[in-house]
Amino acid sequence: QTAQVLLPSLSLTRTAVLITLAIVPLAPLCLLDDLSSLQVSSFAGLGGILYTICFVGYRAVTGGYKPGGEYYAQMLDLGESASHLLYSAPPSTPLFKVSKGTLTLMNMACVAFACHYNGVK
Repeated sequence: QTAQVLLPSLSLTRTAVLITLAIVPLAPLCLLDDLSSLQVSSFAGLGGILYTICFVGYRAVTGGYKPGGEYYAQMLDLGESASHLLYSAPPSTPLFKVSKGTLTLMNMACVAFACHYNGVK
């Protein structure tokens, strides 16, 4: 919807956007002979992940989003009840249930492993 406001003459489909976003950033990376130039940005990404882990852990320990916490009222202002969204019982699913989603997960895991393994060659 935002793209239609900025570029009203283009009719962008979901598939076209996904293909563009997959090719434009990834094509130059695939053409690199040496991935050592990505070292700085990789460490910056790792730092961002570690910051997120620490921040989420801090919020979990201090209980800011639990009922009575300092941010709980703000979540209630967003619409639905935060206690319903965050503190409901998880759905019960068997641990080793195999379905179509399992096959999709296995396929994605194999492709991710192959890309990771072959990325440094």
